[in-house]
Amino acid sequence: FKQKTAYEIGVRLVGSEMCIRDRVTGASTLVLRGLEVSGGDGDGVEVAGGTVTIASCKLQNNKGLGLNISDGAVTVTGTVIGGNDDGGIFVANNRKLEITNSFIVKNTADGGLRMAKPGAGSKIEFNTIVDNTGGNGSADAGGVFCDDSTFTARYNIIFRNVGGPNPGTVQTFGSCKFENSFIMPGTGAGDERLKFKSANDYHLTAMSPAEVRDVAGVVCTGLTDYDGDARPQGTACDLGADEHK
Repeated sequence: FKQKTAYEIGVRLVGSEMCIRDRVTGASTLVLRGLEVSGGDGDGVEVAGGTVTIASCKLQNNKGLGLNISDGAVTVTGTVIGGNDDGGIFVANNRKLEITNSFIVKNTADGGLRMAKPGAGSKIEFNTIVDNTGGNGSADAGGVFCDDSTFTARYNIIFRNVGGPNPGTVQTFGSCKFENSFIMPGTGAGDERLKFKSANDYHLTAMSPAEVRDVAGVVCTGLTDYDGDARPQGTACDLGADEHK
C-alpha cells in the first residue's frame, strides 16, 4: 500500500498473520475493519509505517504479539487483542498509538500493553486490560508499561494482571499517569470482584461495583463504547471498554 490513498480491508485470517511492514508508507492510509487474525505463527498485525486504523477487529491467539508497531501512527478502537503468546501490544518509542474501547486480555510473555515513550497525540482511554501476564523483571508489568511523566492515560480498567517483581502483580510500571482509572492487582483469574459477564466475556454487569460504574469525573458525553452503545447509560460514565446497559 504505497499510494497516497485509503484502503479498507475486512477479512478473516485464521492460522495466519498480517504483515504491513514497509507496505504502508508516507501519507498512505490503511483501515482494517472487521478483521480477525488468529492462530498465526507470528504477530497478528505488524505496522511499520503510514497511518493505520484498526476498528472492530480481533487479533487473538497468535504466537507473536497481537499488534506490533515499529513505526507509523495507529488508531485502535472497538477491538479485542487477546491470548497472544508474546504480549498484547508493543509500540516503539515515540510512535503514536490511540487506543480506545478495546479489550486487551489474556496475553502472555510481555503483558497487555508496552509503550515506554508514547508519541505525540497518543491516547489510552476507556480500555479493559485484564488477565495479562508479563515478565518478572524490575521494569515489567502485567498490565501496562509506560514511562513518560508527561503522558496521562484515562478511564481504564487495569485488573488481575500478573507480572513485575515480587509479588508479581504489578498492574502498571513507569512514570505515566493514570487518571480516573480502576487499577487493582487482584489475586488471580478466580478473582471476580469486578463481576464481569463471564471468564471469557469482559463486559460489565449489573453486579459490577461502583468503582467502575457511574464514576464521577469521567468525561464521555457523546461517545460510544465497544458495542457502539452511547455513553453514559446511567447517571455517569463507566470505566473500561464497555458501558453497561
